[in-house]
Amino acid sequence: METQIQNYASEEVACGRGNITDKTKAYIGPLFPGIFTLGHIEYINTETPGGIVHRESIVAGRKTGLEYRKLFDQKGILVKDSRIEEMLNKRGYVSLEEPERIDLIRLSVGAAGFSLPNEPTALEFFERVKEFGLELCPSEVLLDYPLQIPNLPEGGTRFIGIELESSVGVSKSEIFKVSNYSGILVVDYFSQRRGKSGYYNWNTPLASHPGQTSYEVGLKPSFEFVLRSPKQT
Repeated sequence: METQIQNYASEEVACGRGNITDKTKAYIGPLFPGIFTLGHIEYINTETPGGIVHRESIVAGRKTGLEYRKLFDQKGILVKDSRIEEMLNKRGYVSLEEPERIDLIRLSVGAAGFSLPNEPTALEFFERVKEFGLELCPSEVLLDYPLQIPNLPEGGTRFIGIELESSVGVSKSEIFKVSNYSGILVVDYFSQRRGKSGYYNWNTPLASHPGQTSYEVGLKPSFEFVLRSPKQT
């Protein structure tokens, strides 16, 4: 059940950064650096379309690829990305040695301060949310979030910013998405760059595709992203 602003007493609600006290549990106003470290704030509304920000957490790790595969199959979750398939099928793959709670923030592109007609690129969006202390998620979130995802409505999509290590040991910023198609969860890769021969990774230099033209597809303000929360105080 979503938390409502009406659930808080007047002294627990702060309108604007300057009115936050140690009693504040609900905040109304634009995001600012350090807001997500304030653990006593439970409710955040930026008063923009899709402006309610959600705190979430999952327990990740201590499962093999085959165990993830079994859980995905049991829940009917479809995977449409070769790199996720590789993790699920890789012999000897273990996510984390010990279970770990990972705190997450789910917010819309609009809540980060972007509005129509301005649709940011992924790079612009990630640079903005870094100012608020948010980070890309570790790869384990990509496997555990779909299993623990709370109430994704039919037709809904959530985008997950992932720091994914490549086969040569180089970390890359990637965007994946979890979508609900007629009650079936589908995990897939999201590319923001469209070219003549399909989609390219949004952070791949155009020079790597000589002779081809492409353009950036803007992130709509309504897009919801899942990112890693900083530690709370």
